[in-house]
Amino acid sequence: MKKFIIKSIVFFSLFILLLAIGVFVPSKSVRDVYHQSIITKHQYLDQNSDKQRLLLIGGSNVTYGFYSPLIEEKFDLKVINTAVHVGYGLKYIMDDIKPYIRKNDIVVIVPEYVHFYNDGLYGNLALIQGLYTSPENIKNLNLNQVGTVLKNIPRHSILKIRSFLSSKLYKDTQKEVEKKLVFNKNGDMISHWEMPPKNITPKKRGGTYNPKTLELISSFSDYVMSKGGIFYFSFPSLDRTSFTISEEAIKKLEVEINKTGITVLGTPSRYSFALNEFYDTVNHLTKKGQIKRTNYLINDLETHKIQKWLRRHEISNRNN
Repeated sequence: MKKFIIKSIVFFSLFILLLAIGVFVPSKSVRDVYHQSIITKHQYLDQNSDKQRLLLIGGSNVTYGFYSPLIEEKFDLKVINTAVHVGYGLKYIMDDIKPYIRKNDIVVIVPEYVHFYNDGLYGNLALIQGLYTSPENIKNLNLNQVGTVLKNIPRHSILKIRSFLSSKLYKDTQKEVEKKLVFNKNGDMISHWEMPPKNITPKKRGGTYNPKTLELISSFSDYVMSKGGIFYFSFPSLDRTSFTISEEAIKKLEVEINKTGITVLGTPSRYSFALNEFYDTVNHLTKKGQIKRTNYLINDLETHKIQKWLRRHEISNRNN
């Protein structure tokens, strides 16, 4: 019995040591640099602009989903792609952006399908990375998010240690790591534009529907409009095969979204694309795909008479 107790103490001591090392060890992997991009995006959000702002909000389907200069050119706006990672969870993503919402902002939110099912609203392993980069967001966590963090700490620690050892072994400099990740001045990912697409396996979307997601989106919409802004919902990009095998669940979700009364841009089928228009996942578009999707969004904004709204607020701003 005494030996068992000693072995147990040693085991748990080593386990706690492993977690501590993983939490505090420095890392400069591509993953870490990618998550740190939110710091630059916060800086964009903090900057003053003499133009109306359009904010694109979501996960990496938004990061890899748009070419914002086209929207700026069409509507004479300042466009900021605020998105980083689906794994933060939609609650965290909205809480993170909320303090930066200004009067008359145009907000386009594009959640990923995973955010509507099971516990996707509350994130996964990536939530820990988000908190490392923006520790001030800890105050916004609810019990579900705290559970997500605690559940993923062991895996996060192992990944951090592995990244640290890999960086020492291959001796990548910070500049070499950053070369692999290039965002334009709007926050769109463009470093993959000249790279060949990778082999991608279509995936079915769905699971246990979580009505809390739409409740939080509706609340966020109310907040944006209380600031004098306008709020739009749009659907994430998805390859056509994944869309086809997930169509039943996606159509049910579309019905629930339309019940909220939130203005919806496009349809799920409109934002499904050929597999060869995706780069490395069924959510990350190639250059061709990004430009195509951006033009679809521009058309959808025109359909909803965004120019009329802009003119009205331009006159209002001059009179104030």
